[in-house]
Amino acid sequence: MFAFLYTMLQVAAVEDAVTETAALETIASDVAEQISEDLDKVNPTTAFDVVKNHFPSILAVLYQILIIILIIFIANRLIKLVTSLMNKSLTAMKVDKGISKFLISVFRFFAYTIVIFVVAERLGINSASIITVIGSAGLAIGLALQGSLSNVAGGIIILVTKPFKVGDYIIFEETEGTVKIIDIVYTTLITYDNKKVSIPNASLSSKVIVNLTAYDKRMLEVKTYVSYDTDIVKARKILQSVYEDHEKIIKNDPNRKIVTYLESYTDSALTIGARGWCNTDDFLSTKWDIQEKIKVKFDENNIDLAHKKVDVYQKN
Repeated sequence: MFAFLYTMLQVAAVEDAVTETAALETIASDVAEQISEDLDKVNPTTAFDVVKNHFPSILAVLYQILIIILIIFIANRLIKLVTSLMNKSLTAMKVDKGISKFLISVFRFFAYTIVIFVVAERLGINSASIITVIGSAGLAIGLALQGSLSNVAGGIIILVTKPFKVGDYIIFEETEGTVKIIDIVYTTLITYDNKKVSIPNASLSSKVIVNLTAYDKRMLEVKTYVSYDTDIVKARKILQSVYEDHEKIIKNDPNRKIVTYLESYTDSALTIGARGWCNTDDFLSTKWDIQEKIKVKFDENNIDLAHKKVDVYQKN
């Protein structure tokens, strides 16, 4: 009896498995048939029509992006070409490098500003809105950078009027040195002991500047003090001979003669001096050498250099 029931259960299980398998095969067949029908309906023309009908805005944006990329690429190439031509032309005209850089920077600024307006128009942005934004931003930046803008204005004045140039030795207030860089905002000096000094152009353009190397010749003047007992004629002849014997002093120019003089009487000494001319590049070395030779000649001729003294009288 139990054997018969067990056999019947196995037969029922087999029949259920067969039924489920058949059902799965039917479902798989239906899905495959549906996919096949969908694939048959898809072709390039239909796909393009779907995109065109459902995504026209995407196509328009992609087109605008392509045009903008072309505009930026072509404009960038043209701006580089024009700046290169400007640089060559200004160099050929021997325009100062600082002015050349400034003019090229101004051109690039305005050129790229125009490109920004063109791109904005392609994107459908109102140019009036852009102008308003730029104006507001410019006002805010201008208020925040008043000092820097005055330095820029000073830099332009220096580059145009040229009170000095790169390589000149200038004195400004308590600072002196060789001009290394004339920039739009700062001018850089290198001092005699190799220090770097940056001076705002607003200060340089509005105050007194002494340019020691503006000309190729400089007058070299040396003053000294001698006692009242000194033979002034003899002392002046010594000064004259020191100047005349120095190889760096100009001697054949009628407009640059050697002159000696008695300048003044002080409380304890006489002030005598001499003037001559030399090349600007030789000024310092020549001055130091002449001062040393004057002292040597005075010692040889028993002429004492005066110094401050106080006479004390004792009253009995």
